[in-house]
Amino acid sequence: MVLGYFLYFDVISSIATLYISEIKPIRGTYKPNDIIPFPLNEEVINNVESAMTHTISADYFYNFLYIDLRDINSLSIYALYSDLRMFNIMCDSKSYSYGEIRILTNQIFKDYILEGAVF
Repeated sequence: MVLGYFLYFDVISSIATLYISEIKPIRGTYKPNDIIPFPLNEEVINNVESAMTHTISADYFYNFLYIDLRDINSLSIYALYSDLRMFNIMCDSKSYSYGEIRILTNQIFKDYILEGAVF
């Protein structure tokens, strides 16, 4: 009579182990992803810049920082990204002078790096 109870314990522990190790992780993969608001293609995967220039994806990036990560500095991070992107464009372009690039560099340094910075 007592040996039958061990069989129930063995079955219940096997089912619990199956749920924890297999079923729960597989169910977790079917959660929708709110970060990507458009269908992915190879160009978007290979180029983050093209994804961030779209208004919808930029809004989702900000919402991801502010809502999902609950980062109170999300506006500063987003502004820093925008300024660094502008700096990169200015450095790659031949139409900007060294003085204009230096002004933006100093502005980024004052706004984000110095103690008591704006952001």
